[in-house]
Amino acid sequence: MNLTNDSYIISMGTKNFTERYYRDKDGWLKVSARGRKFRMTAEQVLNHLLPAVAGVKPNLIFKVEHRDAPTLEKPGRLYTLTADTGSGRGYRRLPLLNGKPSRAKGALVRLYVFANSPQEARQRAQESLRRERYRVLNLSMAKPNGSKKVWPMDDLTIGSANIARAQATGEVLYGWVIEYDDDNA
Repeated sequence: MNLTNDSYIISMGTKNFTERYYRDKDGWLKVSARGRKFRMTAEQVLNHLLPAVAGVKPNLIFKVEHRDAPTLEKPGRLYTLTADTGSGRGYRRLPLLNGKPSRAKGALVRLYVFANSPQEARQRAQESLRRERYRVLNLSMAKPNGSKKVWPMDDLTIGSANIARAQATGEVLYGWVIEYDDDNA
C-alpha cells in the first residue's frame, strides 16, 4: 500500500461547493469549486485545511480519500460506462433528480473515467460505486469515448473543468440518470 502524499485526495467544502487538494509530481495543487487550479506550498495547504479539521468553521465537510495508484502518469483515454443501480436497505438512495430523492426501483447511471485500458476503467468505476455505496445490479463494459468530451445530455452538468479534474486525479464522473419502476427493466 502506497502511503506517500501523492496517494491522497483531500476534499473540503459545504453542501454547495467542494475544493480538492492533491499532490502531483510538481507539488501541491488546489482545484477550486469552479475547476480552477492553483499551485500551493505545503504550508498553504495546511492553512486552508486546519480550520476545517479543528472545527473552527462550522458546516465544513472534510474528507480524505486514499488511492493506491497515484495520479496517472499518462492520463489515458476517457471511457464511458453505464451502471444499473437499485435501491435497497443499507445502500445509498438512488441519485437525486430535480433535487428530490428518487422513489424508483432502479436507475441507469452514465459514468466517465480516464484509464489506460477498458479493464482499468471498469475497475475504477466499480470502486467508485462501491465507495459511494450504490447497489450495482449490472455494469456495462467500458467503451472508449472517442474524445475528451461528455455525451450531449451530460454537458449541462459536466464541464471541461470537471473533465480536466478527472483526468488529473482519476476521479469517476457521474452523468445522466434514467429511473425505472418496472421489475423487468
